[in-house]
Amino acid sequence: MPGIDSSDTSPEALFKPFSWHSGNPQSRADNLAELSKDIGSGIATVLQLLEFDALESEQERPLFNEQQRGVLLRFTTATASLLSQVAERDIDQRNRKAL
Repeated sequence: MPGIDSSDTSPEALFKPFSWHSGNPQSRADNLAELSKDIGSGIATVLQLLEFDALESEQERPLFNEQQRGVLLRFTTATASLLSQVAERDIDQRNRKAL
């Protein structure tokens, strides 16, 4: 068909996945650091929102209702648990390699 390039080489993609680190390749330690930063920042944001809500509730202007606060707390707890599990897995892998 006219206008269709049938060569096997395709142009290099412009999209590059986001990374807090510059350069490639990334090590497991880099990946764990990035995951820790992202998850830690997310947990901090939720806790800041809950603190703001508590202050606003004292002025009878709550940001969240009781059910929403519970959902956010459970979400934050699950997220912190996920980070702990990822770190534990990484520690176990490093310990096995050291043996």
